[in-house]
Amino acid sequence: MTHHRRRRRVLSNALTLGLVAAAVVAMPAAAQARPLLSVHLAQVAAAWGDNEYGNLGDGTFVQRPTFVNVGSNVTQVAAGYDHSLAVISDGSVWSWGSNTFGQLGTGSAQSAASPQLVSGISGTITRVAAGRTHSLALSSDGTVWAWGDNEYGELGDGNFIQSDSPVKVVGLSDITQIAAGSVWSLALRSDGTVWAWGNNLYNDLGPQVQDVYDNRDVPVQVTGLSGVTQIAAGGSFGMAIQTTVKLGFLRHSLWTWGQETWGQVGNGQLTDPFSPGGVINPYQVTGIPAPAAIAAGTYSAMMVGTDGSVWGWGQDLFGNLGVGSGNGILYSPTQTLNPGSGIIQLAAGYDDVLGLRSDGTVVAWGNNSNGQLGDGTTTTRVTPVQVSGLSGVSQVSAGLDYNLAVHTTKVISR
Repeated sequence: MTHHRRRRRVLSNALTLGLVAAAVVAMPAAAQARPLLSVHLAQVAAAWGDNEYGNLGDGTFVQRPTFVNVGSNVTQVAAGYDHSLAVISDGSVWSWGSNTFGQLGTGSAQSAASPQLVSGISGTITRVAAGRTHSLALSSDGTVWAWGDNEYGELGDGNFIQSDSPVKVVGLSDITQIAAGSVWSLALRSDGTVWAWGNNLYNDLGPQVQDVYDNRDVPVQVTGLSGVTQIAAGGSFGMAIQTTVKLGFLRHSLWTWGQETWGQVGNGQLTDPFSPGGVINPYQVTGIPAPAAIAAGTYSAMMVGTDGSVWGWGQDLFGNLGVGSGNGILYSPTQTLNPGSGIIQLAAGYDDVLGLRSDGTVVAWGNNSNGQLGDGTTTTRVTPVQVSGLSGVSQVSAGLDYNLAVHTTKVISR
């Protein structure tokens, strides 16, 4: 989809995200003018790339081709178009960046270049997801909360009214995973069923909703899927890994549905880009190894196989599929990296991809016009390059021209 930048708003005062308490050391009065420094490990958010709306969270609007650290005690992050979310070890949620539609969940429309506390959520939050201008949070009790833009019902609270504070998604329980598309949302229940709500222009919601203009403000089940263990939501298409048992062995298969204007579904076909509608029934992707992890970008899909190979399909205008050139569109899965690549997790953005290795380092490829690959340059890369200096990473998330990660690093405090 075409992204139109919005005008920068006045930002609120910076708040500190998850401050690490410094150890108090008893010292002679004469020495107290020079406090002892304490060095310890902390889990922080790393951010790099575009920063037009303060979405890196470092208190500035300065683009960063190498990462900066934000906050502490961070357990998970989510990058949207121009806003960011983080879960802290105490189960609270913090947000920063653009807030034009209340997507920061702070009770106002004031944007922020430093992390702000999201209040009004009941329970301990374990995961967050960021869409174009809306946000989702999963509570430890299996319920889901949402805030921000609601033009298409993407908040799932039974109406189409925007909310700058968290509201509870109607009718969901026992949820184990959440994902946010551009203007639609996805959730996985513990029974292996998948639920969707919001925009349906490209059959994002699956076969339960036949009319592409029938947007839903409450969740509906994506029929044709069962035994699902992992989900991902792209711009207007969905992905799901199904796990079944056959002859005593676990079998993993990948299913996709929704928009295929850029070949995102991976079925070798393409729909008219000027007409609504997409693949309404979940399609089993063929020609790939058993899937271990998936990532859905705005117009592209990525997968890691159980053999460690990496595959991609869909839009490839900037080499974001990692196959060595910008081929425009790949309608069917194409191998990006050979088996044994070491990649264990992927994150796909607008036109760049992150790959988390088993050793805690990160590689990236695709568009780099805003430094979003984190290699210290703005040179687009059609094959993977390492994110400079980043290690100890446990999770990655890709936004629009910027990226986030959770990593463990040394912190110095007094």
